[in-house]
Amino acid sequence: MRFIVFKSNACWIHLSMNTKILKASLAACLIGCLAACSDGLGPEVVVSGKYSNYKEAEKSGVLQSGWLPRELPLSAHNISEVHSVDSNEMWVSFEVASSDVKRFLAKCTPSSQPALPDRRRTLRSVPWWRSDLTSGQKTKPSKVDFYLCSNMTHASSSKSGWIAMEHDSSRIWYWV
Repeated sequence: MRFIVFKSNACWIHLSMNTKILKASLAACLIGCLAACSDGLGPEVVVSGKYSNYKEAEKSGVLQSGWLPRELPLSAHNISEVHSVDSNEMWVSFEVASSDVKRFLAKCTPSSQPALPDRRRTLRSVPWWRSDLTSGQKTKPSKVDFYLCSNMTHASSSKSGWIAMEHDSSRIWYWV
């Protein structure tokens, strides 16, 4: 028989068991811990919000906390936002007055090769996201123009973000 002692800050655990059983138990625990920490299986902390307009979003604090870009147009409405606390990824969709589009895109450059967000993680975390605006698509999404925005202000820092602007509506899709 072997004795193994596991120590954590809270307690000591003494195990006494057959070596084969102990090795199998430890292997199962290790595999379980690795699976729980992996991107594919582990939990991810995501927070979401819906705001009817810019003022409501501002009042909630998401602009100050950096989960929406400070450049968000004042005319933004029907705002949906999801962000991952673990990875700092964010997915935002909103509608905007056509008169504000040019000002919002002022810091952006048109792009034909967007870095689309990870398909599995996006569709798991953001059920309302357009599936054609995720990585791994065989065809380019239609009826959208893409922009890379290199210096979008989030809280007190700048981040690069991507925008897909729909042709036939005033909907904008934004991701970091």
